[in-house]
Amino acid sequence: MTDELDDDAPRPIPDDCPYTLRRVRFAGGWETPRFEAHLLRDGVHVATVANGGSGGCHDYHPTVAGGWRAVREFEAYGHEWGTPLGIRHEQHDALICELLEQWWSTQPIYQ
Repeated sequence: MTDELDDDAPRPIPDDCPYTLRRVRFAGGWETPRFEAHLLRDGVHVATVANGGSGGCHDYHPTVAGGWRAVREFEAYGHEWGTPLGIRHEQHDALICELLEQWWSTQPIYQ
């Protein structure tokens, strides 16, 4: 997913990032995190994002009218975020992984 990058290197999310994850359900996974979450933009649930945990890209399912446009806007934001960090492929999926990390950090059981 990240091409020639240290996967443990921090990839900070901008303070003004309009995207967050809520209602995260996490269940391990074989090669990638197995999860389902609500993707919010400015507090509005625009898509459900999921990964079955067996490798591969995340799946996006729009939840608002004209939702594929919202998903494409997220992909474009991910591209703008990830390209300067050296992420060459699937920048939006890498951003989801960072948003998952951010979500985990707010969970009391994992602090």
